Amino acid sequence: MRKVQHKPRVFNDGKIEVYKLNEKTERYEFCFSCFANINKHGTGGEYLIAGAVKDKVSYIFKVRYFTKTVAIWREVQKYRIKYNNKFFNVVDYDDFLNQHKEIRLLGVAI
Repeated sequence: MRKVQHKPRVFNDGKIEVYKLNEKTERYEFCFSCFANINKHGTGGEYLIAGAVKDKVSYIFKVRYFTKTVAIWREVQKYRIKYNNKFFNVVDYDDFLNQHKEIRLLGVAI
């Protein structure tokens, strides 16, 4: 019987860039780039931000877990994702069962 070797999962749907808000200059600065699996989340829908109801498109960006993604978990609201020349505010971070294999970032279009 032949033994099956499992290859590490490669995320290759698209390249994303992650930016973090610099509180001193109040501008977003480049942090890192990586490849991600990208899925549209729902049909747009509504969400609440600063007391106002917004209607925006949202995507789930699934990326491999690594040291730079841990910082996003601590300060989700300070991060943005650039994908296809469009920016998305990161509104949720999910490391399923704290397995530290892959994370899902929910990004809402600006």
